[in-house]
Amino acid sequence: MFLKTILPAALLALSVPTFGQTLIEKADKQYELHAYRLAAKSYESILSQNADQWAASLRLADCYLHLNDLDKAAIQYAKAVRDGHAQAKDYLSYGRVLMMLGRYEDAEQQFKVYQKTNSVVAMQFIKACEYARSNNEEPSAYEVTPLSKINTTAAEFGATIWKNNLIWSSTRTDLRRTQNDNQKSDLINGIANQLFIAPIEGVSNKPFKIQFLKSDLKNVFNESHPSYSADGKMVAFTRNNIAEDERITSNGGLEISLFLADVDADGNWLNVRPYPYNSGSTGFPCFAPDNKTLYFTSNRAGGSGGFDLYKAELKGNFWSEPKNLGSTINSQGDEITPFFDGKTLYFASDWHFGFGGYDIFKVENSDIVNLGTGINSSGDDFGFVFDPSVSKGFFVSNRKGTKGKDDIYTATRSGESANLVILENGKPLTDTKVKVLQGNASNLSTLKGGNYLVSLSDHKTMSLEVTKEGFKPKTVKIEPLYTNSSRVVEVVMERAVPTQMSTVPDYSAMITDGSTGEPLEGVVVKMVNQTTNAETELTSDVKGRIRFPMAKNGSYLLTLSKEGFVISQKFLKATDAKSQYLGEFALKPSALSGREMTQETTTQPTQIKKDDKKEVKKVDTLKDYSIPVIPSSTKDRKEPQQVKADTKTDEKKEGKKNTPSVFAVQIATLGINDVLSLNKFEDLKKDGNLYSLPENKIKKVRLGVYKTKEEAIAAAKKANTLGFNGAFVVEEKNEQAIAQNIFMPSPQPVKPESDNTTKIQKGTADKGKTVESPTKVTTPTKPKEMPQPYSVALPPKKAPAAEDKTYKVRIAAMKKPEWFDDTKVSKLWKVEKVKEGDLTIFIMDGFKTLEEAKTMKKKVKESGYPDAKVIQKDGTSFKVVD
Repeated sequence: MFLKTILPAALLALSVPTFGQTLIEKADKQYELHAYRLAAKSYESILSQNADQWAASLRLADCYLHLNDLDKAAIQYAKAVRDGHAQAKDYLSYGRVLMMLGRYEDAEQQFKVYQKTNSVVAMQFIKACEYARSNNEEPSAYEVTPLSKINTTAAEFGATIWKNNLIWSSTRTDLRRTQNDNQKSDLINGIANQLFIAPIEGVSNKPFKIQFLKSDLKNVFNESHPSYSADGKMVAFTRNNIAEDERITSNGGLEISLFLADVDADGNWLNVRPYPYNSGSTGFPCFAPDNKTLYFTSNRAGGSGGFDLYKAELKGNFWSEPKNLGSTINSQGDEITPFFDGKTLYFASDWHFGFGGYDIFKVENSDIVNLGTGINSSGDDFGFVFDPSVSKGFFVSNRKGTKGKDDIYTATRSGESANLVILENGKPLTDTKVKVLQGNASNLSTLKGGNYLVSLSDHKTMSLEVTKEGFKPKTVKIEPLYTNSSRVVEVVMERAVPTQMSTVPDYSAMITDGSTGEPLEGVVVKMVNQTTNAETELTSDVKGRIRFPMAKNGSYLLTLSKEGFVISQKFLKATDAKSQYLGEFALKPSALSGREMTQETTTQPTQIKKDDKKEVKKVDTLKDYSIPVIPSSTKDRKEPQQVKADTKTDEKKEGKKNTPSVFAVQIATLGINDVLSLNKFEDLKKDGNLYSLPENKIKKVRLGVYKTKEEAIAAAKKANTLGFNGAFVVEEKNEQAIAQNIFMPSPQPVKPESDNTTKIQKGTADKGKTVESPTKVTTPTKPKEMPQPYSVALPPKKAPAAEDKTYKVRIAAMKKPEWFDDTKVSKLWKVEKVKEGDLTIFIMDGFKTLEEAKTMKKKVKESGYPDAKVIQKDGTSFKVVD
């Protein structure tokens, strides 16, 4: 049976002494049978007659501890310690009483004495005292309120939520049944507990009224802690011998058993049956949301300590054997009242670091987390349940200020919010619209810069729709985390690619193989809007067709790429035309394709056929390298043509002299207004000069120049290994290109040697050495005559500017400086703005030493700017120092 079977003779011994039986024997018998109320009265009688009965004093202290009369327990334990009568276990009990009274320093002293007997247990509670002192003043993440309409001077416990109603157990006697108003009681446990139900205030529309859960005929006393399955068809509950004035512990005589029942449409419990694996004391169940997993408490054999947590699964009509939840959760102490909401397991423990007695914990990423102040106190806090549908939690506590022995409290998580940040390609997207699909519309507010604040203080899920013209709508679901915190929720928007465009022209083209004229499938086209920098990626279909969605009057840079073909770039500008066919875009095969690749020569063409096709020369395939060689200028590229005569033969006939070719490596292609990063190409500078070459509405970043193609191929290969994928070799035809170095000072002209051979300074890889041109070139005398390739005329040397050796701290770089908030950093140092292209750089200037700048950088990062860098002036630009 679920209750102890006590013989009538034993009951008599608890109340009336037998002949020759002393009062101390009677009290000890009551104590051994866990009848702490009766035993306390007996020991009080003994001590009133003889105050020196120290054994009775210690037994009385234990009774008060079990009865939760902590002030009286502390007095008795203190007396035993003072008089030298306390045993080792008494120091442990005294320390736990002091913890439950919130006297953590005094408790720690008692645990240190007990440390000589059991260092493991003593250190656990010493550290618990340290935890309590450190966290006792922390603000609560919960708003906690006692249920004034439910709590009485009796004990209220075992709360659960069912259909917007609260069900709980109580030993109250103010409500009487109509047919059978005799409250059940016994000598040991006092008034029996039974189940009550009432609407949850502020949630249910029903008028508040407390009623018995069961009718007079169906009621069974001493039933508690019900838990309903998610489908409402089954209930698990506990039958108990819980005494209204005793703490729930594994060593206090508590006996509980787990029962199950079916539930009909009216809420009646039918087919009541015991759980098949009851053993020892088993109860305090919780159904998981899956309807088939049951969590519960048990002190059965094989556990970690006292009460442990277990779970079992319903497989068909049969329950699996219970499985212990393991040593991470279960301890040497007691773990009781599990609650699992489908994501998080909550439970109460008197062992894990807390504030005293039982504390409520949750399992988070395999860690045991204390729910903190508010929920937990120095007393016993247990029986936590939470229902998101009503946004309320309930738990039981015997903390100071309760009406009775145990009261029920409600817990509401407070202050939770989410900052909705809307992005495209990692950048903030403005002018968006957010519509509330689910949740309270008043919980949504607009922030500066296009962000939105979503309040989750009511702990209900918010479903939102984010829209913006030209973008695909995005639905966002934000669920409460039940913490007093704020988090960032990023929404990444994607541009819409409509098949038909109603407000802008419908542009189309065909992409073909430049050598065969056949359509090319799978050509990847990246469209970059030159106004917004927004990027769209398209792919040609099986017939080489592609359609370009463009905004009215928008300008776009197209980059066309396909494996085996040379990358090509084109500019498009939308017009008001209703429809426009852009013709064919021909891609040239690359050297890697294994086919002959064509490019224009710099020599005079030989005689050609009547079709007036220009002469082209063949370029050998570059074996073992993925580096194509292409003409320098896109505007001069022509489709490959058939050559009638051998170029070299014709050149000899014409008496022309071949011009030596020089080469460069094209690293990147940027928009004409794009701002160049000072450090992006730093690793390449030792392999040659870096320079930019404007062409139409773009600028090309190149590395060079090299007098042989092999040198250029090696540099391009190295650039690819450094992460500059797609770097390729070009034949450089712009003699002034090297003078347009964007990162390094332009090479200074070298005084001509006596043989009139011009020499130039290559890159830092040559350590300042000069390289002799393969061909002697006479210094030009005519202003309009261009020097030969690789013999580059350089600009005159300018007077050096005053060198700025100070260090600076770069805080941030922003396209929209009005978004920059300098509230925190302006208190540290003066913040200055430097314009660089379309970016505004925020810096702190004037640090004389690197250490000063590093110290300031650290403070800036701590103020919320993690990308802060120490920089220094390097010519007309800046370089990162630290």
